[in-house]
Amino acid sequence: MWSPYQITVLLHHHTSAAEFPRRDAPAYNEVITGFMEMGLLHRNPEGFLTTTERAHALIDMWRSTPLPEIRWIDPRSDHREG
Repeated sequence: MWSPYQITVLLHHHTSAAEFPRRDAPAYNEVITGFMEMGLLHRNPEGFLTTTERAHALIDMWRSTPLPEIRWIDPRSDHREG
């Protein structure tokens, strides 16, 4: 599972060369280290953190995830609506 913070950090580095706004937060260094160990981020020759092909594939998976649907079930039977 991905925390909202992890998603925010990875999407920031996927879409921007700017430094992360809260890069001084203790959790940021943990997340970045984990992403680098997982092969999701690397430093380019200019020293900026950028996403890898693996991260691109992960982000594509997130983007292609459909929205959940609500299904109403009559508790007296297995009849489903919606």
